[in-house]
Amino acid sequence: MFHWAQCVWRKIQDAGLQAAYLQKGAVHEYLKKIMSLPFLPAEKIPAERERLRAQATTHTLLIVTDYVESTWVNPSSFYPPSTWSVFKKTVRTNNDVEGWHNALNKMANGKSKLPFYLLVPQLQKEAALVALNVKLVWMRKVSRT
Repeated sequence: MFHWAQCVWRKIQDAGLQAAYLQKGAVHEYLKKIMSLPFLPAEKIPAERERLRAQATTHTLLIVTDYVESTWVNPSSFYPPSTWSVFKKTVRTNNDVEGWHNALNKMANGKSKLPFYLLVPQLQKEAALVALNVKLVWMRKVSRT
């Protein structure tokens, strides 16, 4: 979700709409609707994008809308809506993955290119922790907070 919004935001900036977006007027409202598409069910996103396209009042708004269509909504696009819709998803961020990656980097003692022979033991320790955590969750001894 974050990366999707970041890509759309870059397109908004490329189209020269950053100032209009920050003024909190009609352009802001329109672009917020575009940026909230991931909160819809994947199957409803194409129709909503079409509805929004009909509401685009300027060429620059169409640039952003067409970008979303060609890159994110079109069924033949690399990222179809089923891959980025967060509708009814419990976890909508990759913060857990980012945190795990950060912890793995700390285990590597700051080495940017950890040799494979040092990486494998770290991953084995992680795998053992996963098995332990699963067991504790099943026993209701620990829960996610």
